[in-house]
Amino acid sequence: MNASNYERVGVEFKLADASVEDRAISGCGGRGWRDELRSRRRSELGGRQSFPQRYWSSYGGDDDRVPSQAALQRRFNLLSHRHSNHCALRPQDVSALASSRRLQGLCCMAMVYEHYVKQIRGLTAYRSIPQIPRDPYDISVAQAKELLGYDRSIQLTPSEKGAYRRAMKLASEHGPCCCQCWRWSTFGGQAKYLMTRRGWSPAAIAKVWDLEDGCGGQG
Repeated sequence: MNASNYERVGVEFKLADASVEDRAISGCGGRGWRDELRSRRRSELGGRQSFPQRYWSSYGGDDDRVPSQAALQRRFNLLSHRHSNHCALRPQDVSALASSRRLQGLCCMAMVYEHYVKQIRGLTAYRSIPQIPRDPYDISVAQAKELLGYDRSIQLTPSEKGAYRRAMKLASEHGPCCCQCWRWSTFGGQAKYLMTRRGWSPAAIAKVWDLEDGCGGQG
């Protein structure tokens, strides 16, 4: 097998005819694409890679730098046409997916570029926390499974349940998402983790929920 036999989907590679459009948008041609393929193989073989980076797709780079305007535009152009993220997807559906896959695209309204840029830049403040995705429209199944695990395993005390309800009232969607789909349970688990393990306040949780909103539109 050689690199020309692979199609890049996010940071996922599968044996297929290469998509010219995706390779152009993602900058996958030539040496950069081969380097990314080698990096992906190292990751699959258990090579050293920081925990947060395993959850971060590489349209604009795998490091902690804020993506450039050009990188953000490329990501937007690609993700606004992805549909593996949708409202009908349930937590149990996510649990059945391969951990190497990604949940990409919007679930309700069309993505708006200006709001997308605001979300990405806002989320950079939390890039040291692996439980917070860097892009609400490109989430690894591995990360979603981890957060769903928190939703099932973390039991809130009565006072913590009250704080959770306050976070819901403060959030723009009045909860982790606009509907009780996979995102509702996923980011509900995230909130339980942040509240019980890191001592986050309802306002802090609501702020992150708003930045992670994957419904499209203006937020």
